[in-house]
Amino acid sequence: MAQAKMLPLGMAVPIMPRTEITRPDAALLEEILASVPSEARNLLALLQKVQAQFRYLHEEALKVIAARLDLPLSRVFSLAAFYQSLSLKPKGEKVVKVCCGTACHLRGAPDLISALENELGLELGQTSPDLSFTLEAVNCLGAFALAPVMTMDEIGRGEKTFGEQTPASALKNVRKSRSADSK
Repeated sequence: MAQAKMLPLGMAVPIMPRTEITRPDAALLEEILASVPSEARNLLALLQKVQAQFRYLHEEALKVIAARLDLPLSRVFSLAAFYQSLSLKPKGEKVVKVCCGTACHLRGAPDLISALENELGLELGQTSPDLSFTLEAVNCLGAFALAPVMTMDEIGRGEKTFGEQTPASALKNVRKSRSADSK
């Protein structure tokens, strides 16, 4: 879990990882910024494009976006922190999401999570040190008839949905993904 800094009124804000945008990343960021008109109404679109490229929102990228759109950094940060689909922490090349909605919970999602935590050596919300996997829980994936459900979003391969999962089938899917990487 990210460290939190207490601000006035008791509002906790996660501290973003200290990173610098390297020269190639700065060039990619400029390319993304050039693809969208520099208007405040395009803030969310820019954040989504940067997230898609870098797998999270760099602190420096937020500063560049704020300056480019002539917006306070606090507004850019608050929008980035508001949407669960945006991340202020690096995500793995594969993001495994386990549905924890009512149907999935009742049909075994906690067991899936335990099995995946053990297999990946991660707790929910964590990313592996080598940035290969991130494990997350989501409120609902809307696939009640397939409960319990998990998805795996892989860079370059898109998101796959796996329904009627058991701990064994969830582990099989993760292992299959790992073996595909070694080929």
